[in-house]
Amino acid sequence: MANRISNLLTKYGDRDGTKVPIMMMGLAVDDLDHIDAFMREVGAAFRSQRMISPPDTRALFVTLNGRLTAGEFKRRWAAQSRRDPILGFIMGRMREASVLHGARDGTVIEHLSLIDGPN
Repeated sequence: MANRISNLLTKYGDRDGTKVPIMMMGLAVDDLDHIDAFMREVGAAFRSQRMISPPDTRALFVTLNGRLTAGEFKRRWAAQSRRDPILGFIMGRMREASVLHGARDGTVIEHLSLIDGPN
């Protein structure tokens, strides 16, 4: 199976009684041989979505299914954020960002913060 971005959108969610914009990205990753090219595609799609999202968007929630673990996604996303100044700037402004790796049946395998510091 190929890698694909299954969804990418910005929705409003409730945080402490306040509606806040949250970027949501779903990824299906089965082909680890082409993960570098796919991560560049994901970064470009994320940047584009952020540009059309409300200016106060400061939250990101990534869901993964397939062979890529949350830990490996976090490592690769951090490396890409260091190489890409726009992605790095956007991620530096996030107050909440996490990645959840789940099985296709909905079982949560791993959930990690994408922001340095305490989870």
